Parts: sequence; structure tokens; C-alpha cells
Amino acid sequence: MKSYRYNDEASFTIIGVQKTLDIGLSPVVTILMGVVSAVFGGIIRDMLSNVLFF
Repeated sequence: MKSYRYNDEASFTIIGVQKTLDIGLSPVVTILMGVVSAVFGGIIRDMLSNVLFF
């Protein structure tokens, strides 16, 4: 179960980074967007699947 969780978070990170690179923003903003999209993507995934990971 945990391996799927880490794959999802990696996917959210890659998508966030790719979108900001496509827009042409600075590397600092790109890193921040990767972190934010991974965190909130994981939270939304957990809420929709009704699973708590503590």
C-alpha cells in the first residue's frame, strides 16, 4: 500500500514542476510548486479515498 502512496506523491511533484517549467517561471518558484503540489495532491488523494496516513 505504501509504494502506491509514494508513486502518487512523485507523480504530483512531477506534474507541478512540469507545469511551472512550461509557463517559464524561475527555478525557485518551480521547486516551491513541486512541493506544494505534492503535499496538497497527497492530502486530496487521502481525502477522496477516505484513508488516513499518520
